[in-house]
Amino acid sequence: LVTQTVLGRSSMLVAAAIMALCVLLTMSRGSVLALALVLLIYLVRFGVRGRLLVLIALIPVLVVFLPDLFFLRVQESLTSRGEGRWDIFIVGMQIVRHYGIWGAGLGNFRTAYGKFAGFAPVFRGFDRDPHNIYLQVWAEMGIIGLLLFVAAIWSQIRDLHLANREQCGPPNYPLLAV
Repeated sequence: LVTQTVLGRSSMLVAAAIMALCVLLTMSRGSVLALALVLLIYLVRFGVRGRLLVLIALIPVLVVFLPDLFFLRVQESLTSRGEGRWDIFIVGMQIVRHYGIWGAGLGNFRTAYGKFAGFAPVFRGFDRDPHNIYLQVWAEMGIIGLLLFVAAIWSQIRDLHLANREQCGPPNYPLLAV
């Protein structure tokens, strides 16, 4: 909504509508949290302006279209321990405790999980995915792999920052999205 061209504004509104539709279809609590965080960042970064008030006004309209099942899922997320993700995280930390230096091997999180599944406060089975990329990288590739992964992310963010800093005028929003 901060672009100067009509085409730019229209394409950004279409992108926002598609993201909202995806949240409606998947009923993902994480994506709702992510969209709320993006909105909060925009509010802090740009301040509340007339253009952003249009976006803020659309949020209650979208909430009306959410099915009751979505709100039931949000209520159950604490009692179900994040659909078992907290238990997976606890077992993952046991994997890191044993394989934290060298790692369990690329693609071996599920195998290592089966070995330590008994550490979960609520047993969810032997064959589980990590649901957390940082935990997976640390467990599979050890601290060296985790440091290389964080360095790769940091270099991408640094290059993006340097590319935007050298530019005059407003930030390059398509570059930020990439």
